[in-house]
Amino acid sequence: MSSDSPPVLPPRRLSTRKPYNPSRYSPSRGGHAPGHLRAWFLSSLDPAEYEIDADEAERRPSLTEMTGLLWNCTDCLSAGTGRELLSAWCHESRCPICLDSDPGTYGRLARIVRRHLESRAETDEEAVHAGEVTTEFKRRQTAIHEAGHAVAAHLLGRAVKSISMIGADDSLAHVEYYEHGRTWHDRIVAAEYASDHGQFIDSRTRRSVETEIMTAWAGGLTLALFEGLGEHEVGVGLEALESAEAAHLASGSQTLEVVGGDYETALDLARRVSDGDKQADAYLAWLKCRTESLMADPFFKPLVNAVADALCNTDTLSASSVREIITKAEDSVRSRRTR
Repeated sequence: MSSDSPPVLPPRRLSTRKPYNPSRYSPSRGGHAPGHLRAWFLSSLDPAEYEIDADEAERRPSLTEMTGLLWNCTDCLSAGTGRELLSAWCHESRCPICLDSDPGTYGRLARIVRRHLESRAETDEEAVHAGEVTTEFKRRQTAIHEAGHAVAAHLLGRAVKSISMIGADDSLAHVEYYEHGRTWHDRIVAAEYASDHGQFIDSRTRRSVETEIMTAWAGGLTLALFEGLGEHEVGVGLEALESAEAAHLASGSQTLEVVGGDYETALDLARRVSDGDKQADAYLAWLKCRTESLMADPFFKPLVNAVADALCNTDTLSASSVREIITKAEDSVRSRRTR
């Protein structure tokens, strides 16, 4: 990126107050909804753009409940905001429900979102309750996860060989990179021996390890950012890894399906170049911060959306397809930024 690029703006920080009180606001009567309720709704539709505190996210009602609470809300949205929110949440470029819609109020937006949720529940037998994630939506989440890996790798200079939505071994989908070669693996082994004695590890090896770890972090962190999920829900952290291993032991299965597989890869590499678990944990935490900074790059979100959109329409993307999609998305971002 050029040094004269405009500063990256963080997600809008939304303030929230005490929980919803039906005695002070009634959806049936309409009027002005409490600020915290509107903040919860915005952050549910586009968590990458609207941010609330973690404790507020845990207390937030389901999206279906919020659409009911805001059903007749008369609070206005600025021009274009409703369309942007629907685009960020719906993901469908020609959706018949929200096509050309630009709801001017929270109430109108809530009713459109509710129609989406009810439509998904009706067309997917797996959706027992309104608002439950459908098979199509799960595919979109998987696509975002894999796109996060691929775009992070691209920005870090790691070549992507292919992206597949078809299961391989114990994973649902995967990004394949070009092989490092024997020399790289030999250097990792040498680094492992050096780190055990606190010796210096050459910068080339350190750089390659950090790229691998940040790329592994990016999948789950991207999904958490885009969908407003907790990190442990997307396979990030020791909690996810331990839960997956516990489920495996309880099932008695001979095949380990590790939900936290990306984190396991990152943890293994961090331990190889660290002198003990305490140092490895600190190293991982630092690289997580670096990954989050990478995701704040103005190119990151548009590139992820472009790759994820393509993955939703196909099972596999080749290296040339990935390069073409990313190049077009980068050109589009540059053209918008120079207007």
